[in-house]
Amino acid sequence: MSDSEFRVAGVVSNPAAPSYLPDAEFSPDGRYFAVTERHNHRVRLYRREDLSLVRSYDGEISGLDFPHGLALTNEFLLVSSKGSGPDAPTYISCFSLHSGDLSPVSITYTPRKDLREPHSLAVAQGHVFTTYCEGEANGLASFAFDEATGELGECKQFIHDCFVGYGEPKGVAVDQEHQRLIVSFVDEKYVPLASSNWREKLRRAWNMSSDPAHFVSKALRGIRTQFRSASDEPVHNGIMIFPLDSGRVEESPIDTIESGGYTRFENVDVRGDLLAIADPLNNTVALYRLRQGVLDEPLTSLSEPFTFPHDVAISPDGNTLLVANYGIICHEQEVMWECFTEHRTDNLVVLTRET
Repeated sequence: MSDSEFRVAGVVSNPAAPSYLPDAEFSPDGRYFAVTERHNHRVRLYRREDLSLVRSYDGEISGLDFPHGLALTNEFLLVSSKGSGPDAPTYISCFSLHSGDLSPVSITYTPRKDLREPHSLAVAQGHVFTTYCEGEANGLASFAFDEATGELGECKQFIHDCFVGYGEPKGVAVDQEHQRLIVSFVDEKYVPLASSNWREKLRRAWNMSSDPAHFVSKALRGIRTQFRSASDEPVHNGIMIFPLDSGRVEESPIDTIESGGYTRFENVDVRGDLLAIADPLNNTVALYRLRQGVLDEPLTSLSEPFTFPHDVAISPDGNTLLVANYGIICHEQEVMWECFTEHRTDNLVVLTRET
C-alpha cells in the first residue's frame, strides 16, 4: 500500500460557525457517516454515497453539550458530551438514525465525579466502551447497551490501573475479527516557558476570545501548566490491546505497543488487520498492519491536506477514510490550543482508495 492509493474525494466544511470536529465514524453497513461539531453542540449525519447531509442533531433539541466521541450501529447513533463548563455534566446519548425524532432515545451519565471527558466510543458485544481523560482519574469504562432498543444502562466496568505511567487513554476501536479493543494512550512532554511560544498563544487567544473574561480564563489555564515540575522520565505513547469476552474487558492488556517517536495518538480505527491512527501533533494519519506489532513502520503516512487531524475512520470495505481536522497549529511539538491557522481548516476530509 502506498500514499498514491488514497486520493481526496471531497472536503466537508463546517456549514455554520467554525468548530472543532473531534470524531467521525461510519455505520457498520457503510451507508452513512457522522461527525461531531463540538463548539456548535451538533452532530451531522451524511450519506456516504454522495456526501449529502441527511440530518443534524442540534444541541437545543438533542441535548448535546460539547459533543466529542461517536459510535454507530445500523440503527442508532451514540454521542458522548464532554460538557462546555468545568462543572457541566458529562454523558452518553443514544439517538435513532431513522426516526424523525431528534431527541435521545436514552442517556447514561458519567458514573464518578473524578471522571471528566468521555473522549471516544466503541460498540461491541452488547456494551458501549468509552475512554475517560482530563480528570482526576482516567481509564476505560463499559456501559450496558441494548442494540435492539438503543437503551443505555449502567456502568459495568472501569479499568484504570494499567494506564498509570502510560498517559491518558484517548481513542478506542473494536477489532471485530479477533474480538479485542484497541485503546490509544497519550503522555505529554513538559514544555518549559522558555521553549513555549507563549506570546503567540496570548495573541491568538485574545483574537479568538469573545470577551475579556474568556481571555483571562484561557490565559490562567495556560499559566497553571507552567508550574508543573519538569521531569526527566521518558514519555509513553502508543496503543494497548485488550481481549473482549461477552462484553467484559480483561483488566490488563495482552499487548502494549509504544510508538518510536514523540506522538499524540488521539484516535484509532480498525478494519480487519488494518489499523489507522490519527496523530495531530505530527499532522499525520498513519496506516499499519496490526499483526506486525510495531508502530514505527507504517504502510503509509498521509499528511495532506490535514491540519491537526484529530480522528480517522475506515469504511467497512476499507476503501474510504474520513479525517476530522481541528485547524489548529503546533509549535516545536507543542499543541497550540486555540491558535488556529490564519485560514481556519477545521473540516472533514474524505479520501478514497483506488481499487
